[in-house]
Amino acid sequence: AEKGNRIEAGVPDFPNRTNLSHIREINNDSIFVRTFERGAGFTLSCGSAMASSAYAFYSKARSMGHSVRRIRVVTNGGLVFAEIKGEGSPEQSVDIVGNATNVFFADVDFEQSTGKLSNLFQGGLYLDEISAFEGVVNDSERLS
Repeated sequence: AEKGNRIEAGVPDFPNRTNLSHIREINNDSIFVRTFERGAGFTLSCGSAMASSAYAFYSKARSMGHSVRRIRVVTNGGLVFAEIKGEGSPEQSVDIVGNATNVFFADVDFEQSTGKLSNLFQGGLYLDEISAFEGVVNDSERLS
């Protein structure tokens, strides 16, 4: 959080700020990613961060002589499988497949004439979906 907060405050290398992901290797084909998004702070999950983190993990593994093309990426709010396709070609890509989980809902009024938000009603959390997803992650951990 300290590095993310420093970037949010503005540093010469990132004048428009940037997202910052922390990657922890779980095993030879799985990683855990936590992302600090500019303007939002730590988020539960971020698709582009999951894809780029998987590619960074893939590149590191490849430089060490390991071959991994399908990577399990776990975050606090989601789980995807990332697959590196078209290795070495200009069309190389990272495809991610996983769930989308609603974790929060809120209602807000937008005043178009002023561009201001008002009457924010914070609805709450989708605890059933969060709980169900935690079960999927736990099952996935046992299978690794």
